[in-house]
Amino acid sequence: MFKNIYGEDKFVASKGWLFNFTERHGLRHLKICVEKSSNDETAVAPVLAKLRQVIEAHDLQPRQIYTAEESGLFWKLLPDKTFVQSNEARKSSKERITFLACTNGDGSHKLRPLVIGKAKNPRGFKNKALPVDYVSSENASMTPAIFKTWFQDSFSKQVKSFLKNQRLPEKALLLIDNAPSHCPEEELISEDGHIFTMFLPPRSTALIQPMHQNAIKSTKLNYRKSLLAHILSILEDGDDVGKCIESINLFDAVCLLHNSWQKVTTNSSEKYWHELLSCNLPNYDPDDLIPLNLLQEKMQQINHDYQDISNMLTKIDGEVYSNIELNQWVEDAEKVMEDGYLEHDTIDDDTSSDEEVDINPNKIKHVDAIKYFKLGLQWAEENNIGITDILLLKNIQEKAVVKHSSTLTVKKQHEISDYSE
Repeated sequence: MFKNIYGEDKFVASKGWLFNFTERHGLRHLKICVEKSSNDETAVAPVLAKLRQVIEAHDLQPRQIYTAEESGLFWKLLPDKTFVQSNEARKSSKERITFLACTNGDGSHKLRPLVIGKAKNPRGFKNKALPVDYVSSENASMTPAIFKTWFQDSFSKQVKSFLKNQRLPEKALLLIDNAPSHCPEEELISEDGHIFTMFLPPRSTALIQPMHQNAIKSTKLNYRKSLLAHILSILEDGDDVGKCIESINLFDAVCLLHNSWQKVTTNSSEKYWHELLSCNLPNYDPDDLIPLNLLQEKMQQINHDYQDISNMLTKIDGEVYSNIELNQWVEDAEKVMEDGYLEHDTIDDDTSSDEEVDINPNKIKHVDAIKYFKLGLQWAEENNIGITDILLLKNIQEKAVVKHSSTLTVKKQHEISDYSE
């Protein structure tokens, strides 16, 4: 364009010029998915025909068709130019987990995420109930054994329970990509044979797999936003950000990840399945299936989330981030190798395992917790926070009051027994 207008080919845009240009024109960096462009559309039509036959033969509804996808997540990672100055902080920021997300065709059933880490018994998990399924592997990556165990012990049980509550036949189909980290199809079937698996062909996942489209990206966006909020909630004036990051343990991460997954909306999935099964090739963007008003709301929410992330990062280190930098960080920039495994940096054993972190926070008194929850409730009501969150705060506050009361009761009993002697 510059050459056509000015007849020269010497235009060089500085980083500041590019940032101002994108901000002025409302442009947002989008990561080009090479995988989708390299997928084999010729392999999709036979699979769709087979899929239709399977669905018709088993009389399956969208609520009985599940998809699952795993992805890597650097759970302590902040943008490159954020604070990180010490070598120790750089190592801790590269700690990675793999998480597997799974939902059904109409988005009415989102299963507990499966999280794979390196530590067998993370200290942060001690005496705590987890909101996710957690297992460990040498490289924090999916393996055939882990996937088979998840299918038999977690997926099948959750699906049967859901279908029973929905008064639907307890039969279901799981669609997954044909990766080396997944065991053979014939091993992924329930004992009664009613819950089974169908592999998607190589180089066609991004064209067929609904989970591959937006759910994983949305989960990561939500996680990054929650991670920053968590850092700011524990960061005080004068604190070293690196040490603050080190204090975050794997339990914090899986809780943030669980909440991030719960925030993902999948209400357009049913229409996607209807269109997918009625077309010869899914050579369209899933966003085309969303009504314009919902698509606008979706884009507004994404822009709002990016703005919140930018504001929180600036509060942490005073830096201003471009849309390109934010998007690269949110996307996690992990590389997927051709054999289906996630490529990741080599990490020293003493920094990769949460077992090495000694967590000994100062215990908060019950009476102080009651006071803090009271302030939190006042803030929530003043800022029009949703009733669901307010009720949750009230419920936790009630638990603090009960514990405080029980402590007083025990103390009173001791005092009475002293007089009786």
